[in-house]
Formats: sequence, C-alpha cells, structure tokens
Amino acid sequence: FFVDKHNFHFTPALLQSYLGHVGFTVAADASDAYNLSYLLKRGGAVAGGEFSPADSGAASRHTAMVKQYVQTLEQNRAKLRQVGETINFLAARQTVVCWGGGRLFDALVEYGGLNPRTIAGVIDEHLSKYLDRVHGVKLSNAELLQTAPPQSVIILARSSADEIEQRIRHSGIRNVIRFTNLMAQADAAGSR
Repeated sequence: FFVDKHNFHFTPALLQSYLGHVGFTVAADASDAYNLSYLLKRGGAVAGGEFSPADSGAASRHTAMVKQYVQTLEQNRAKLRQVGETINFLAARQTVVCWGGGRLFDALVEYGGLNPRTIAGVIDEHLSKYLDRVHGVKLSNAELLQTAPPQSVIILARSSADEIEQRIRHSGIRNVIRFTNLMAQADAAGSR
C-alpha cells in the first residue's frame, strides 16, 4: 500500500506484473485516472529471484516516461509561477481560502511564489487533525466556511475536486476556483 503515489511510479501492467511476482492476484480493480487501486488476493507461488517484468520493452518505455516527466515537471513549475501570481493578485483584493494543504499548496509556495501570508486560511480535513499550520497558515476543517466565510475558495485537489466543490457551494460560497482551471489558464497564456 503506497500512501504517497508520487514516491512510487507504476503503470498498471508493471504493478500487476510485480504483484504476481510476489504472490498476489488482483481480485478487484478500482483504479481511476489519478490512482491505481487494487484489492489483492494472496494466491499463486512467489517467484524466486530478481523481478523481471513480463513485458521486455517496459524498461525502455519507462525510461522515456521518466525523461518526459522531467520535462513536464519543468513546464509545470513555470505554470505554477503564473498560478501563484494569479492567487497573490486575487488574495490582495479579497478574502481567499485554499482547500487542500498538501503537496499542491506546498508546490505553489515553494515553486509558484504564492505568498502564504495573503491566504486567510487553509482547509484540509485530514492534515488539520495532525498539524496546526502549513507554511504559517492556520489549518482548519470545513467549518471555517461557516465561521469565517471567505469571498473565494481555491480547490487545491484533482481527483476529489467535484466533491469538494459541491461541499463549498452547499455552504453558500459562489466563487470557487479549481487548481486545474488555473493551470489550464497558465497553459493557455504560455502558448500565446
């Protein structure tokens, strides 16, 4: 079970091949565009020796994917700078809360130039149980939307963005901005 999917990179075929090598079969597959999620069943013999994927061309394709990842990372960090500027501009004019205090918030501060002092708060239902602050900004749960309603909420999530947006709008906040939309705007601005 890999909690942080960004420390472990697998294609579905490679992960399933590896799981078979260590004696598991996939009983159910609940994967989506962002996550590989399998229910595993112990079965079959554990293969002896070093792991070798069934697909002999996998290594060269994966090497190419890593090289592409390096290039994409550079491009995304450039977009993060534009997104950071956009959020800084917005937060200087109105009360802005970010929903999500994890890796996207961190990347915006570290690489995007986001000034965390301009953010009124960060909602993160998981991290707020364990931390008081992230980059100096108070972490809260969703009750913040009722106790100190902001003018805008920026969703710093991808796979759960629909559910989060629904919760925000249900609380009466109308100006909801998704990180993915900010990145798309930065991408469009960069291609002009």
